[in-house]
Amino acid sequence: MAVAGDGGVVREAVQLGRGRPPLPLVDLPEPEEVFRVRRIDFKAAITAVIGPSLIALGLSIGSGEWLLGPLAVAQYGFVGIGWVILLSALLQTFYNVEITRYVMATGEVPVLGW
Repeated sequence: MAVAGDGGVVREAVQLGRGRPPLPLVDLPEPEEVFRVRRIDFKAAITAVIGPSLIALGLSIGSGEWLLGPLAVAQYGFVGIGWVILLSALLQTFYNVEITRYVMATGEVPVLGW
């Protein structure tokens, strides 16, 4: 989609969501340039991510996963129902990541995207 920019210049834009105007496409600067920090290595990035990730994981897992998951495995065995628990945990993780990306990209609540 093309939109008129400053001085009548036509620029490319992308429509994200329904409640906002199209966003113009521009090149993003590197995070190091914006925040004036040095680039950290892989090990430092992993250690900086693990702590907040564990906190978010603890908040996102409800009591059903903690109580009913082990109960179902104890009653029916991992082969019988454990794969369902594993699959649902992976799908929930994927869903949470994608919803977070949608909110960060558009600034809208996820229900507006449907």
